[in-house]
Amino acid sequence: MKGSALLPLFIAALTPLLILTIIVASASSGGIGWRPAILWTNTFGNPARYDSATVIASDSSGIYVEGYVNSSGAFGDGPMASTCQRRIEPAGASRNTT
Repeated sequence: MKGSALLPLFIAALTPLLILTIIVASASSGGIGWRPAILWTNTFGNPARYDSATVIASDSSGIYVEGYVNSSGAFGDGPMASTCQRRIEPAGASRNTT
């Protein structure tokens, strides 16, 4: 009998581990990853500050967003912080409500 049957068996046993290692390494480095499609975005405030949306609600008349603008802290605190309410209509037009 030429050769050994152990080598093909060894390769067959290591193949799933090799594939799993490649998948985990790619996922951790950003090579593989599921990202949902971005259908719509809207920005507000100053990107250099901690402006953020804290509440999002919707009904048949549109989407309502409430948050902080011009804040000095990550949680909307600080002397310059003010609340912001914005209504976004189904057609895409937006306006501040306060």
